[in-house]
Amino acid sequence: MIIDRGPQSEDPVRLLGFDRGPKGWLPMVADARGRLDLSPIPLLIGIESDGPRFYDAATGTPIANHTEAKEQSAVAKKQARRAEAKARKEAKARADAEANTRDEAKAREEVEKANEVLAERVRQLEEKLRQLEG
Repeated sequence: MIIDRGPQSEDPVRLLGFDRGPKGWLPMVADARGRLDLSPIPLLIGIESDGPRFYDAATGTPIANHTEAKEQSAVAKKQARRAEAKARKEAKARADAEANTRDEAKAREEVEKANEVLAERVRQLEEKLRQLEG
């Protein structure tokens, strides 16, 4: 592969590729977008922003360069941290809601027991009153 800017480095960038043929090197033919197929490696190479750019041969999508990959990784890590924080917050909210539900159930049980004790006490007092009247 040759990336050429001309003798004074002022000409438009051009990409030249060569394949080994039976009698020497043969120029590669670029696709409609000016990219060269690097088969058997599943990549295409082209020019983007005056520099080389690799593309996935099957999809034609650009492959991230080192800087882009680092930026994408940083963004992905940031998103993962946000998702983890959100998941922790939601898990805490669920745990708090479950604790509140347990506390409410316990409080209802205590009220029911207190009502039973009071009802029994009222029955005892009514019985005592009947005995005093009778």
